[in-house]
Formats: sequence, structure tokens, C-alpha cells
Amino acid sequence: MAVLRQNSRPTVSAKVAPWLYRVAVRQVINFRRRSGRQQQLMRSVAVSTAHEQTAAATSRDWVVASEDHETVVMALGELSPDDREILLLKYTEDWTYRQLANHLGLKVKTIEHRLMKARRALRRRLHERGFEAD
Repeated sequence: MAVLRQNSRPTVSAKVAPWLYRVAVRQVINFRRRSGRQQQLMRSVAVSTAHEQTAAATSRDWVVASEDHETVVMALGELSPDDREILLLKYTEDWTYRQLANHLGLKVKTIEHRLMKARRALRRRLHERGFEAD
């Protein structure tokens, strides 16, 4: 089709082969440019779609995390002060069992047992509120 669309065709038979070669090379170059542009467009659409989905997922995740945080805070508020203190020191301050034992004047085994009871009580309160861990 490209050959037929050409306005200027060679009149001498010796020039036909080089002319056809140039037409073919231009067709290949144009095809490669066109497909490169299409691929770039597809990539940009995919990236923008992924960005929009990520933004929506991020917003949704933030709302869910916020609600989860409120639920945990309310459940912690229902625990006894001793259970709340030991859980907060362990999981927000990253204290070891030995540090907790020294701070509270208890044995390490006692700390392990109290932490187990406090976690169980917190899980029970969260379950009552319909909170399901992933």
C-alpha cells in the first residue's frame, strides 16, 4: 500500500530497487515508532490506573486501620490497670521480660504468666467487639 501511495516513483528501472528498499525501511521505522507509542500509552494508562487503585486502597486501609486502632484502645481501656500496664510496656516500649520483672519487682515466670493472661483478656474483649485479626 505504501508503494501505491507514493507520488514520485522512479522511471528508470535501475532506481526501482533502492527506492523500494527506502520505502520498506520507512515502513519499518514508522511501524516501530507507532508500536512504541502504543506501548508507552498502555504503560502510562496501567501506571495511572494502578496509582488510582493504590490511592483508593491506601485510603480504605487508613480508615480500616483507624477503626481497628480505636477498637484496640477501647478494649485496652476495659482491662485492669495491671494488665494494661504490662501490655503497653511490652508492646509499645519493647521491654523484655527481665526489664518488666525488674520494674514490677516480680519473677520472669510471673511476668510470662501475667502477659499470657493479659493477652487472653485483650483478645476476649476484641472478639466481643467483633474485631477479627488477619
